[in-house]
Amino acid sequence: MELAGENRIEIEKVLEHYKHEPLKLKAARFLIENMDTYSSVSSPELDAYYKTLDSIFSINNRSDDLTKEEEALLAQLKAPNPDNLEHIPDLQRVSAQFLIDNKKTYSQSF
Repeated sequence: MELAGENRIEIEKVLEHYKHEPLKLKAARFLIENMDTYSSVSSPELDAYYKTLDSIFSINNRSDDLTKEEEALLAQLKAPNPDNLEHIPDLQRVSAQFLIDNKKTYSQSF
């Protein structure tokens, strides 16, 4: 719980949510105990990169072949600098609602 930092409240909400469902509580505890090695990356540069990719690939409703317009836009797009990425531990980022909403996937493991 120390690793969760300010996000500890979100983790506690999950445990409270499942306090009367032993199997789901066990699954939630397992996930929380094993989240310490997982993280995500974030940066304004990365957000802009993905937003641009999304807009490029939504130009036509998808075929396997890129249009000339898509190819031109992709050629101009620069990948984000990896040195500018911030690694954020999942325990410090994941919301209680995310874990609760995805309980079906997680509890099938038990």
